[in-house]
Amino acid sequence: LAMVKYIFEKGESMTIKEVYEKYKHLDKLLSDLAWLPDGIVGQIFYDLWQAIKEEVKEKEKAKNKED
Repeated sequence: LAMVKYIFEKGESMTIKEVYEKYKHLDKLLSDLAWLPDGIVGQIFYDLWQAIKEEVKEKEKAKNKED
């Protein structure tokens, strides 16, 4: 929850890629429900992280096809 509070307090707007780059070192934790808070908050963190990773991967694939 500290991560969410920090982002909201700063009023910082980030792109999906920026969020991924900022938290990719926590991938193993954010991808494992056992490490996340119980209940809906943990599920939301998990779902959002999965969506962020998928979006970044899809954009990278599309960029590689263009090159």
